[in-house]
Amino acid sequence: MTTNKLKLNNDKTELLVLNASYLLPTMLNSIYAGTELITASKSVKNIGVLFDNLVLIDKQITSICKSPFIIYRNL
Repeated sequence: MTTNKLKLNNDKTELLVLNASYLLPTMLNSIYAGTELITASKSVKNIGVLFDNLVLIDKQITSICKSPFIIYRNL
């Protein structure tokens, strides 16, 4: 990153450790990227899609269904 003059944006950097629901979870809670400590999240958003650590789509469906419900309620 340094050679390409790139800088890590701490506000937008997230760590997601993917685990299969039938295996024991990985004990990775945080990593260092340079001098910055990045902690693991249960879910992250990338290009408008919610990903969670168990590769389920529950949060994505909830997010999609919430928006039309709010619009309908305001009518």
